Amino acid sequence: MLQEFQDVGINLVATAIAYGAGISTARIHSRWRTRSSRAFWKPFADGGFRIIAPAHRHDDLTIDRSEWLGHNDLIALFTLQAAIRTVGIPTLLVRPASRLNDEDWRSNLILIGGPSTNTVTKDALARMQVNVGFGSRAVPSADRPDVHDRQTDRTWSFAYAPESDAVRTDHGILIRATSPFNSRKTILILAGATSYGTAGAARLCQSSEFLDHPAVRSGGPFEAVCSVDVAGGGPREVEAVLVRSLT
Repeated sequence: MLQEFQDVGINLVATAIAYGAGISTARIHSRWRTRSSRAFWKPFADGGFRIIAPAHRHDDLTIDRSEWLGHNDLIALFTLQAAIRTVGIPTLLVRPASRLNDEDWRSNLILIGGPSTNTVTKDALARMQVNVGFGSRAVPSADRPDVHDRQTDRTWSFAYAPESDAVRTDHGILIRATSPFNSRKTILILAGATSYGTAGAARLCQSSEFLDHPAVRSGGPFEAVCSVDVAGGGPREVEAVLVRSLT
């Protein structure tokens, strides 16, 4: 009888160890799978950040000129929400660019949208020492649907589908750097030449190839340009065409 109790005890201990090892293995696997995502989102891990969305004004005076998010702005926002949740970051705090308070300006910031639709993006880019921007070297402008890299003097141009007025290719920029509004905080800019580029830039944040790039994985400041193939009214294939560390 004593031997039977000993055998049962040994089996229970063995089962507990195996169960614990199974949980540990699953956790290790999960952490390994999301290691690049966690490195990317590390500055925002405590949830103390603001997502700043574009503020599109509607002309219908019967609804008191309410702010609206465009379709691709929503794609970008939902994409960010999905990416951030994979690393356990809690609820997102979203503000329209036209309604920031003092605490918002002092926080870590994630900016959605280019300077033509998001005034905070426009102010940030004007204050930052970066190489990528909108327009061309000859005509730098937030209103031109092109992306330009000053360092290489290369321009990526917006394109329409053949014999159609539908957008075929757009481009976006991603910048992670010290916030120009608070030197103790981080800013992440996801901005497109049009809203398709913005949504594409957000999708790049889910790309394991992009997240594993040394400049991105390091956790330091970087700048990037992505090319976005557009079909069916939304971004489809997204490719990083430039990624470099910012010094």
